Amino acid sequence: MTSLPTDADAPLFKITNPVKMLAGLAAFCIIAAAVSGAAGIVMMRDFFKKSVDPQAMSETTTYITGAADPLPGFTKVMAARLSRSVVFLQSPDHTEVSFWRYETPEVVDPDEELEHMYDNGIWTPTKWAHFQSAAKASKKEIDGRTITYWQGRLKDQQGTIYEGLIACQAEGKKVQMIQVIQPSDRPFDTNKALGWLAQIGR
Repeated sequence: MTSLPTDADAPLFKITNPVKMLAGLAAFCIIAAAVSGAAGIVMMRDFFKKSVDPQAMSETTTYITGAADPLPGFTKVMAARLSRSVVFLQSPDHTEVSFWRYETPEVVDPDEELEHMYDNGIWTPTKWAHFQSAAKASKKEIDGRTITYWQGRLKDQQGTIYEGLIACQAEGKKVQMIQVIQPSDRPFDTNKALGWLAQIGR
């Protein structure tokens, strides 16, 4: 007689930082809507509306990167100013870039920050892909700034292969990050991607 599967047999589901951020935001909006009724629904609608509003996106992008249009030729897709502020950009050749800015309770270790991000993979408004092989963090001096980065091949849930990079520069408790993902049909320009992060705030 075949026994029924138990909870112990169920695969563990790892909740990653992007999912936590979205789940927390969704929970906050649901609670606000339930408590405040129409006012909560309006607040939720306004938040998402603002995240794709051109002027609001430019303001958030300037807060994160120091410029309203940090990458010429890229289009702003979405931006949100939360505890971890982020802006998502996309180019006509389907390269997707996200810039992140946030602060941590303690002095940042770039290697540890990137290790968490590496485990989470790269998340954008259109895809979520995970790195396919273990790699060690590398460091490079770009314009007088030390950039720590992890680079490799990624695969999304549909099995599509990409090339990507995550990189971090930190000063004390302040963190600035970049994630870059592109189709695997062309070479990945590591120095260009790191240069995008190094130019932030200049």
